[in-house]
Amino acid sequence: MENRNPAPMRPGADSRTPRVGGVSEARKIELVDARWRHSMNYNQGLFSKLQRWYDAYRGVWQGRLAQFRNNVSIPFTFAMIQSDVARKVQTSFGSWPIVSFEGYAPEDGPRAKKNEVLISAQMKDADSIVKGIDFFLQADICGTGIARYGWKNLKRKTRIRRMEQVAPGYSIPVVREYDATMFDGPIWEPIDRLDFGQQPGKNHIEDMAWVCHRYYADLDDMLDDVESDQPYFDRAAVLRLANNPMDEQTALEFGRRRVTYRNEYDYQARANERFAKPVEIIEMHGIVPREFAPDGIRHRCIAVANGRVVVKDREGPMGNSQKPFIGYAPMPDPYSFDGTSKAEIAFGPQQTANRLSNQKLDALDSLIDPMYVVNSQANINSQSLFTRAGRIILVDGPSDDTSIRPLTTDMRGLSAAYTEVSQLFQFMQLGTGETESLMGGSGSSRETARGFLGRQENALTRLAMESRLADEMIEKLGNAFRHMDRMWLSMPHELQILGSLQVAKLTGQG
Repeated sequence: MENRNPAPMRPGADSRTPRVGGVSEARKIELVDARWRHSMNYNQGLFSKLQRWYDAYRGVWQGRLAQFRNNVSIPFTFAMIQSDVARKVQTSFGSWPIVSFEGYAPEDGPRAKKNEVLISAQMKDADSIVKGIDFFLQADICGTGIARYGWKNLKRKTRIRRMEQVAPGYSIPVVREYDATMFDGPIWEPIDRLDFGQQPGKNHIEDMAWVCHRYYADLDDMLDDVESDQPYFDRAAVLRLANNPMDEQTALEFGRRRVTYRNEYDYQARANERFAKPVEIIEMHGIVPREFAPDGIRHRCIAVANGRVVVKDREGPMGNSQKPFIGYAPMPDPYSFDGTSKAEIAFGPQQTANRLSNQKLDALDSLIDPMYVVNSQANINSQSLFTRAGRIILVDGPSDDTSIRPLTTDMRGLSAAYTEVSQLFQFMQLGTGETESLMGGSGSSRETARGFLGRQENALTRLAMESRLADEMIEKLGNAFRHMDRMWLSMPHELQILGSLQVAKLTGQG
């Protein structure tokens, strides 16, 4: 029950002093759920289109197929997106250092160099190249790529067996058990657009008062977390989760999600695993009303598990009112958080090109293996009507075209399909900026080298803006890594790097 009686004022306090008791758990759940539902309703129109754009990228056909019809998807969209992602990943993460730091004053040079080496090494440890591929793929397919960053400190009990010398020339196996540090450092992960709920009406995450993130965890992993030195969730709340499994509506949405949307394999693995204990978690990061901040800090992180238990309610993890999310839109929209995706631009021409290509293939099938018109009085076995070299077909009566003849297709309009498919491909290049010269295709046979370089330079000029926006994302990520190092990196910290540059301790010496 919510405590509606304000706490007695301390001497010198006024009406703006935050309440000590706060609000009930039910009200916190209501706050997170209301904001999550509001964002999902706002994004419903976009989410209904994402599956079709993804199918166009993968060349997947949703529907029934006729056995006598061709169903080929020309990989135009796939080639354009893959070419764009490869270029951006190579530009952003393919060189060393990944991020560069420069000091304003000459004496800041050594410190900037140590930060440069540390942050770049931590990005390598966080598998930034693999995650960058997923991030830029999501941006090209959905219009906006979203990533979340944070600090990961993973320790697990382990045993090792070593041979230890107990006497000269005599060693015995000794088993030692200890808590091993599996990972201790900053990480970042691309998150599914379908799992991110932004505040409607804002174009940038920095300008939003709140954002929500839905993800699924395992109950045993959460129990291991609360037993650690720095737990992320509240211990008492996680223990209550065992008696609060997913409700029917949440489980239904969980099942529908795993067979409908893109990251179905992760959900399918969790749902089909016999001993899995999936937990749905919706985290809200941002500003809350005053009554939800009993300690006076309104920028909070509230996590609700299975729609029933508040497993976390405290100040934001970054300590500077910064939400741990970054977004990237290669072709931004000035009136929407979600930019225009390359898959969206290419969707219409891709579908039309597929249809024309399949009709062309159907016509070629009819030409190579034609239909036949057969006289019903000629006593011909229709089951034996197949062609091969030297085959003889017996008929009763005249063996001219009055008994059997092929039904040939007029192929004069077939050449128009080739022209239209080529024209549609040019439309897709015009809209996405991914020209044939950038994807490794060949131009006209009469095109000069100067003309080819000119087209390539024009395309690169446009794509340079997208790469510049990607660099801004990497810069924000590097600044976030440095901020987390200042808060949680243990000192002194030994960093081992192969090569001529070695930083032993980040305490001023290097």
